[in-house]
Amino acid sequence: MLDFGCGTGDFSIPAAKIAGKKGKIYALDCHPRQLQVVEKRAKKAGITNIQTILSENKVNLPDNSLDVVWMCDVLHEIRDKRGVLAEANRILNQGGSLIVYDGLKDKVLEYTDGLFKLELQDGKLLKLVK
Repeated sequence: MLDFGCGTGDFSIPAAKIAGKKGKIYALDCHPRQLQVVEKRAKKAGITNIQTILSENKVNLPDNSLDVVWMCDVLHEIRDKRGVLAEANRILNQGGSLIVYDGLKDKVLEYTDGLFKLELQDGKLLKLVK
């Protein structure tokens, strides 16, 4: 899983616990200080399956390598929305899920422009599949 715009790891840390030793969580943020907080929190909790990534939009992961990309309240802050969503599509496995929680819910499908299919919408939460 990739927590895109992870902030201080409020989702990365619980996801890492759920994924266990066999799972891998990538925590991406454009602010180094946020990633330092994630690393400190993970270490304190004894979590070893989180890898932090400093980036605004590019993810240095192989094509088709993840099952889930999670974006919580971050899409509205991204300048190149289409580029970031294309990058999410690139790294997701076929059938993988892009989960977006954001006030831009009505615009997300416009930004994806056919990259994903809407599977579920509940308020500001959208589940899109590749």
